[in-house]
Amino acid sequence: MSLGVFIGLRVGIDMKLFPSNPAEGTPSYLDEVRSPDKRLRMRYFAGPSGGATGFYPVAVSYDASSSTGADNGLYFEQLTGTISGNDAGVRIAVFEEIPPFADSLYIVKFRIMDNTDIRAFVGWTTESYTEINDNDTIGGDAVGFQFSSSRGDTNWQLITNDFGMAQTTTDSGLAFSTNQIYIVEMEFTSLGESVRFRISDENFNVLMNDTIVTSNLPTASSDVSPSFGIQTLTTAAKTSRFYWQEVWY
Repeated sequence: MSLGVFIGLRVGIDMKLFPSNPAEGTPSYLDEVRSPDKRLRMRYFAGPSGGATGFYPVAVSYDASSSTGADNGLYFEQLTGTISGNDAGVRIAVFEEIPPFADSLYIVKFRIMDNTDIRAFVGWTTESYTEINDNDTIGGDAVGFQFSSSRGDTNWQLITNDFGMAQTTTDSGLAFSTNQIYIVEMEFTSLGESVRFRISDENFNVLMNDTIVTSNLPTASSDVSPSFGIQTLTTAAKTSRFYWQEVWY
């Protein structure tokens, strides 16, 4: 059997993106990538002195206060302010980097510590961090996971939004939990004509199987950027923990 055939069979059988229990919570992406034609383009992780460090382009964080810790790998903990509408999160400094037709994969590990009076989004978007969580219906292009207590969510919602058109909101069927460390994947496929969603736990065990959405996607040539963040909807700070994120294409 040739090497090429062997790899194809291996990827088809092993439906996890990375092996379970990677050392120190860091994925081993050299030989376990489910899409072997993709290459790692961006990687950011919680720095030992705070913030998100990594490579191309610079990652920026926004919050009222922050700290570092470890519970399944090092995390960067961020708090919103205590004014309704305050945000906290991580995104890259250069907006609108990658077009959907590149069939890029965004994978991020995080935990959100609150489920009341909060709105959260993690995914691809053209929105700024001050805009992405302002409303349940997003104003710009977006593909990602959303949770909104103002909408009455109890489960994670899968969001696709074509700027100027409409938003599709699909119930994932997976309950939002403040006790769970999540690893979520969003991958454009078919030259940006569809998107694959998946949710796993901190050991890459699947919690929500692959779900494909094709409606109301951003235009294939509309550049989007990876974004993770939360917003408080009351006069109390809300907390999230960022571990790492990667972009492949």
